[in-house]
Amino acid sequence: MSIRDDVLLAYVDGELDAAARADVDAAIAADPQLAQRVQQQQALRQMLSASYDPVLDEPMPARLLAAARAPSPSRKVVDLGAERANRQSRRALRDWSWPQWAAMAACLVVGVFAGRSALFMAPADEVATRGGQLVARGELAQSLSTQLASTQTADAPVKIGVSFVSR
Repeated sequence: MSIRDDVLLAYVDGELDAAARADVDAAIAADPQLAQRVQQQQALRQMLSASYDPVLDEPMPARLLAAARAPSPSRKVVDLGAERANRQSRRALRDWSWPQWAAMAACLVVGVFAGRSALFMAPADEVATRGGQLVARGELAQSLSTQLASTQTADAPVKIGVSFVSR
């Protein structure tokens, strides 16, 4: 007969009823390995009891007794319906209204027009689009390819702010 570990531990702890205890006793008598497992568990139980029983017999510290006996502080009782209503009203304040949407649309329009006008303010022969990319041409392309920021003259038609040498 096979005895589960939880039943075996309950047997060692003395927690089984009489019928279950009789079944385990019969299984122990028939199986020497099971008897050895029971002896190991009983030895472990005795060792743990010898180690921890003195701690369990110590008196309870006075500060813990005082804390356990002290009345608990009163807690605020919250009406959940009122809290939900407050949260919904705060959320409504955070929702955007038409002035916020109008301001966002105005910023978008200004940004689009500013970008397009900046693109068209460059001389037509200096900048071109090729394959959906902005490409420098003419004097701008020449300056970007050959001119260094550290060697440019004050009267250079194209001013390079930062440059690097490729290796």
